Formats: sequence, structure tokens, C-alpha cells
Amino acid sequence: MARPPLPAPPFRAPCDATLSRVVEAVRSALDPDAVELEVRFLPQRLRYRRRFLRRHVSAPRAIPASARTPDAALRLAAPFRCPGLVEGTLVLFRRTPRPWTAPERHRFHLLAPFVSQLLELAARCEMDGNAPRRDLELGPGQICPHLKALGLSEREAQVVAALLKGLRNAEIARELFITEWTVKDHLKHVFTKLGVRSRGGLLKTLLDESLLS
Repeated sequence: MARPPLPAPPFRAPCDATLSRVVEAVRSALDPDAVELEVRFLPQRLRYRRRFLRRHVSAPRAIPASARTPDAALRLAAPFRCPGLVEGTLVLFRRTPRPWTAPERHRFHLLAPFVSQLLELAARCEMDGNAPRRDLELGPGQICPHLKALGLSEREAQVVAALLKGLRNAEIARELFITEWTVKDHLKHVFTKLGVRSRGGLLKTLLDESLLS
């Protein structure tokens, strides 16, 4: 009996919209100097890395066996895995003059489970080739109750949950069957209710332990 063909290694395409949105969401919340995605594709024993800078994304590069692990004080790592296929880590770096603070590390530990879930689902979708995009969610069923407890309406909570998936205003509007102007109005109300001024401030607030614990 013929074996099914192996899936292609994930996260190697020059333009990967889902991966870019995950990186941008993390960058908005934590402002790293660089973000790296390290991947091990187990069936072919491949190890490769991609680096995301503010104006440049590197192509996949092989990781040498002798590669050293940077100073733990300068890196934050969120692991993910698809058993038997992929093991990987999203790593956030800071340069020596600007190490991670204790509050930033705490914020990252609250965010990491969602990042890991997104990367695992994104890898599975890419390898399967036919998995629905709608599976790539940041657990809105868990987030929405916290948001409504803070005074957000059902629709405002849905808009924020979509925002946490990395969607832009136009994409949120299409997903929720509302206009882009309505999305902007909902976000203005959310900013006012939560006392923030920007999406970055919103993400930081949503990663507070009082919301996600």
C-alpha cells in the first residue's frame, strides 16, 4: 500500500500573510528589536529560521548544528508543535542596552499560549493545504466573556476578538458582516471604555492578567 505523500515544510513561502500577522500582533504588544521563527521539520530533518525586522523579512535559512542560544535575558520564546511533523519556536529579541523588563516578561507569558496556538494551526493549514482559514482563531470564546465583564457589548467583544487574530478593519468588517466605518466606531468605543488610545495600547491591556487569567 502506497504511503501518503509528505506535506511540504511550513513557513517557507516568500509572502505568508498569517505568519506576518502573528508577528505584527506580538510586535504591537511587546516592541521587540527582532522576531525570529525557528522551525524543525521532522520528516526531512530540516532546521531553518526566518528573521522579521521592521522593514525586512529574511528567506528561510538553515540553522547550523553549532548555533548558540542567545542570552536568556534578551530573548522570549513561544514554542509550538504539530506532533510527528513540526517543532518550532517564535523568539523575540532585545539588544543588550534594552533587556526585557519583568512586566514585559509577564505580559509575554500571558500572550504565549495564544501565539503557540496560532502558529500550530497556521502550520497545519499550510501542510494540509485545504484547512479552512476560519480555524486560525485566538480563542474568542475565552476572551469575549472577559471583555463583556468590563462593559463591552457583544459586538464590541467580537470586533476585539477579530483584532486579536491579526485582522485589519476591512477584514473584520467582512467577517462580522458590518461596514468598515462600524468597525472603527466600535473600536473607538472600546478604546474609551478600556482607557487606551491605540491598538497597541489595547493589546497590552488585553494581555493584563486581570483579563486573561
